[in-house]
Amino acid sequence: VCAAPGQKTMQLLECVASCGGGSVVHANDAHPGRVKTLTDAIDRHHRDAKETSRLCVTRAFGQDLHMPLYVPSDVDAKGDLKRVRREIEQLDSELAKTNALVELGGYTHVLADVPCSGDGTIRKDPECLTRWSPSIGNALHATQLAVAQRCAQLLKPGGAMVYSTCTFNPIEDEAVVAALVSDESLALDIEDAFPKECDKIISRPGLHTWRVGDHVEASGVLVGGGGASTARDDDDDDDDDDVTLKWFASFDNASAHQGGRAGDYAPTMWPPSPSKAAALKLDKCRRFLPHDMDTGGFFICKLRKRDDDATRRAFAKCVERELNARLGGDSGSARDASATNKKRRKMALSAEDARDD
Repeated sequence: VCAAPGQKTMQLLECVASCGGGSVVHANDAHPGRVKTLTDAIDRHHRDAKETSRLCVTRAFGQDLHMPLYVPSDVDAKGDLKRVRREIEQLDSELAKTNALVELGGYTHVLADVPCSGDGTIRKDPECLTRWSPSIGNALHATQLAVAQRCAQLLKPGGAMVYSTCTFNPIEDEAVVAALVSDESLALDIEDAFPKECDKIISRPGLHTWRVGDHVEASGVLVGGGGASTARDDDDDDDDDDVTLKWFASFDNASAHQGGRAGDYAPTMWPPSPSKAAALKLDKCRRFLPHDMDTGGFFICKLRKRDDDATRRAFAKCVERELNARLGGDSGSARDASATNKKRRKMALSAEDARDD
């Protein structure tokens, strides 16, 4: 997801093509302009037909992606799905049905390189530092988490997912990962991102604790647009002539500062307790600082979905709902639930495109 501008997609295509088999790469981005950038990059690099034949490019919001179902390409898709459902229903055990559904749907690997505030790119784009504000990461956190949660839901049991950004901001990095791993319904564990033979790659461990704050004016108004308040905490403020960095000890503290409104803040932005952070193994996240290897700044976390019986049964039910929704044998409640929100997002995106034009 968030596949543009295309370099990651091309590298994944090379890996898939070299492995053989029937594997494909599904590259998705939400913005039509970015999708065009991705397809143009692939055309410009004259990728081999062996690679491009394995590529599927779509445009959708990452948090709205539907469960993929894989059927042979030489038959009518809907007709073949009917046959697949009939064959699954005829299996003589629940275990066999579960295994067949797990095989039918989902991804074995997911790369979620989510939109971020981008302060890790200051070497190639020094201007980003002048545009940077804590409010950017605060506003993006909910979207980043929603995209990552949907990717985790579509990940097969035993599958691997990489969550990555080009920011140093823990609100966009470890806070999102902590929320993902804390959600037992997602059944995710953090893994070491690199094998031992990659010991020459210099990286820093993930953070266990961090602070949440925003810029406020001298009047107490949040520069990020969160609202106004006369409440001040002078002990925690780093003073500047016109703008102060205001730290919030908790979600309730941030809401109180905004007159009881949550604004861009969410409880998942704050760090877990030290004992829980250690149990989540947030130190296995990897931070890449520009001066360590003469690169840009990145954050990477590799997650693995558990492959136990409970996870497989839950995933199989998700695949079954998608199968029934596509064939009209179900109300498609999972699909309908997000239809209104998706329509609103598309309308907002269209309005943004109109302004750009």
